Amino acid sequence: MSNFKTKIRWSIHYSLKILLELFKDLWGYYASSYPLMLIIGCYRRITRRLRIIWLPKPRGRPSIHENVVDLILDMKRCNIQWGGQRISDELKLMGIRVSKKTVLKILRVNGFVPPKLRFSPPTWRSILDSHKRYWAMDFTTVYDRNGLQLFIFSILSCLHAS
Repeated sequence: MSNFKTKIRWSIHYSLKILLELFKDLWGYYASSYPLMLIIGCYRRITRRLRIIWLPKPRGRPSIHENVVDLILDMKRCNIQWGGQRISDELKLMGIRVSKKTVLKILRVNGFVPPKLRFSPPTWRSILDSHKRYWAMDFTTVYDRNGLQLFIFSILSCLHAS
């Protein structure tokens, strides 16, 4: 019962906000050169907000059955080289639809973490530090007398005297 009372209380406050916006839109209707668009926008805002208040949220996707989780873990144990995409594809061939992201989440929860990368990409800081000697770079295009497009890539560098 209290949930219903709070819903009513919220809807009263929300209705007042909606009425205030409605008055703003009506004022804009008389001051604007596009009144039909304002009315359509006002109607959409009001219906969206009332739908948020009164209609319940959908349940979402159903959870993965335990048998499918066991099957995913067995597939990973038997085929260590298989990743999330391969397991997802094999399950799809069996008629079970599970996304790669879900398979990876199930594997991660059950202790199958992916190995560390052999090569980690460089960070922005290291890239900028290695190119500190350059002052500026620019890429532009110009047209010559014959109408041909020329591409110009210019680099201004600072040479340190050592």
